[in-house]
Amino acid sequence: MSATRTNRPPVATRTALIAAGTHLILEKGYNHCGLEEILKEAKVHKGSFYHFFKSKEDFGLQVVAEYAAMRMASLDEQLNNTDVRPLARLRRFFELSALRHQSLGYRKGCLFGNLGQEMADHSEVFRTRLEEVLSEYRAKIARCFREAQQVGDLRADFDADRLAGFCLNSWEGAILRMKVAKSYEPLDDFLFVMFETVLKSSPPSDAGPR
Repeated sequence: MSATRTNRPPVATRTALIAAGTHLILEKGYNHCGLEEILKEAKVHKGSFYHFFKSKEDFGLQVVAEYAAMRMASLDEQLNNTDVRPLARLRRFFELSALRHQSLGYRKGCLFGNLGQEMADHSEVFRTRLEEVLSEYRAKIARCFREAQQVGDLRADFDADRLAGFCLNSWEGAILRMKVAKSYEPLDDFLFVMFETVLKSSPPSDAGPR
């Protein structure tokens, strides 16, 4: 007896739904884009949506997962380039990200930051997932800082983890300010202060006060 064949939406349908959800959540926020709008944007039927996702919350979390995978891959691409010194790799990542935001007209911002502001006080599931993603982001930056310390490009007395947290927090704040100002200036301020001031600061003097 031949096996029963089932008609299932192609994987491309899931890709279209994730792309539509990412676009709409970045533009309007999670709570301001409904399922019908997502379906219309992706050009798929409701049945296809529920084939891949249990609920809108499940869909939102998978959008976060896909966006995180994309951003982490971009970060890894830069940080794994051992032909370039560690701090220069990290700067290149942020410079490329800044240019991407500029090309978008300073709209949309960062999905993690946007959802954090919108959902952290209202959904423990979203808050926890976003914290996991941002912690991974911070850990990758911290590893880069430790590598810079090992080759003598960064002060050895800096706590790499705390410095990475400060770097990531400053970047997310710069993106928020960018959206309000509709300007490259906040991103440029971040790049200059972080890489030309903070990361180039001299170690403290051991001489003490005279």
